Amino acid sequence: MKKLSSFDEIRWALPSLEEKKDYFVADIMPSTFSAYVKLLHPFYEDTEITDHSMGWDEYYHPWSSRKQQMADEIVEQAKLYGGTTRAPHLRSISWRELAKKYSVVFNEGITGNAFQRGMPDGKWPRYLIGPAAGELTNGMTQALVDLLKPYTTNEDCFFYFWCLATKIPKNPHDWGDVLYEGLLKDVALFLDGKIEEVNRTPTYWIPKSRQWLVCSDYDLDFTLVGGSEELIEGLLNSQSLECVRCELGSKISS
Repeated sequence: MKKLSSFDEIRWALPSLEEKKDYFVADIMPSTFSAYVKLLHPFYEDTEITDHSMGWDEYYHPWSSRKQQMADEIVEQAKLYGGTTRAPHLRSISWRELAKKYSVVFNEGITGNAFQRGMPDGKWPRYLIGPAAGELTNGMTQALVDLLKPYTTNEDCFFYFWCLATKIPKNPHDWGDVLYEGLLKDVALFLDGKIEEVNRTPTYWIPKSRQWLVCSDYDLDFTLVGGSEELIEGLLNSQSLECVRCELGSKISS
């Protein structure tokens, strides 16, 4: 694995985003691939919580006047989303399972925020923990690597991290996007924390052959993959990964 100083090799794939109301797959993925999927990051159920009517805002009730400001901020965030994935008793739940439970339409435009509209009073229940944005689990990453291997010849890959997916250095003026080059299997080095300046999952992974592209945007609770029809079918048929086919015009914001 080596760090590169130039972004020329991947500049073709990087988006040029402008602020707007809605964003689509085409805003962050190049149009060069035959097919695309959303790889959905898992929800979790805390099996220790038996009261499924309790909301996160009730759980995070302000403890004291001294902590009021911090508590109020947590409450506001909790009304819109879940909590932490560090709870000891967690069971992953598929998006399809939750969509059925909360009467959410499961299609190519689904995002984690869509579930909020089906929650009582628009609040997340305490037992439910939302998917991590911009981050794949170790198991998901390995499953994805295994599916990408047949479409990655004996070549290096580029691993690009947008600045918000990196750690702020001691000198903030040095903060910026970073790019690494290595083998496909080397993505595990990021997950294991062996590359200290970044936060786990690369924003973009791209082989030199440009046969596929993986995008884990820091603000999205799913990962986008573009590639051949054969690769995408393999992802859709995976027993380890939950995917839904999407198009360049599919919405990624809600």
